[in-house]
Amino acid sequence: MRKILIASLVTCAAFAVQPAQAALVSSAASCSASDIGLAASSSFSCVGFYNGNLASQATTGDQTSALALLGLTLPNAFSSAVEKVSGSPWISTTTLNFDTMMYGTTYIGVHFGNIPNPSGKGQPLANNITAFYKFDAGTDGIDLLNLQFASGSNATIYKTGAAPVPAPVPEPATWALMVAGLGLAGMLMRRRAAKVQFA
Repeated sequence: MRKILIASLVTCAAFAVQPAQAALVSSAASCSASDIGLAASSSFSCVGFYNGNLASQATTGDQTSALALLGLTLPNAFSSAVEKVSGSPWISTTTLNFDTMMYGTTYIGVHFGNIPNPSGKGQPLANNITAFYKFDAGTDGIDLLNLQFASGSNATIYKTGAAPVPAPVPEPATWALMVAGLGLAGMLMRRRAAKVQFA
């Protein structure tokens, strides 16, 4: 009996202990639509900037928490990602070119290195920071974002919509069948009109 009691206490303790996650630490800088070359709209929102590179596998808990603030619930943000971009050729450029075409409501995260000080003097405004963005990529789709800062490091698409399905175009056989049907209907109407006689 004693062994069962100890085993159940150990099991309960194991379930009660949750893995610790670091809290999101905000930096002095604030994110905006212009960071990624978009115009602010009612469908746009962002959270951050947060200190550190939160676009890596080591920070998946922070990514999941930040995306939840934007309304996206994922069990594991990093492993659920649609596309991850890092390293050459886009480090320290102002153009972020994804291989994935983004449509509709889209969620991305971007890690920046040094964010220049607006005055151009002294230390950078922020260094080694990450922001998460939610925006409407539209029905035409986009895969290119123009970054305001030439300090891109990592970027991740967490979720995006599917390409819109174009309206179906009838096949030539369908058109032929439709024309034949209209011709037959017209011929029947004409035939009936010929039988009607007035006294």
